[in-house]
Amino acid sequence: MEAAKELYNANMISEERTVMEAHQRYLAIQNGQKAYYEREIAEMKEEMDKTISDLKNVVDDRDAVIEDQKVEIERLKAMLMKENT
Repeated sequence: MEAAKELYNANMISEERTVMEAHQRYLAIQNGQKAYYEREIAEMKEEMDKTISDLKNVVDDRDAVIEDQKVEIERLKAMLMKENT
């Protein structure tokens, strides 16, 4: 009877170890996937930040052109006013 108990306990320990090892493998896989997706997200964010920066530069350049055109319009209006008077 004692031998049967020891064999049962040994089997339980073995099964528990197997379950624990399987759980550890599962956690390692999950951590690997998490790290992969975190890198992917970081790369996407970096690309988006660069795109936003580039678009802001385009808007700033266009704003500068618009301001230059406003100044030119005012200059031409002033010339027309001089000619008409």
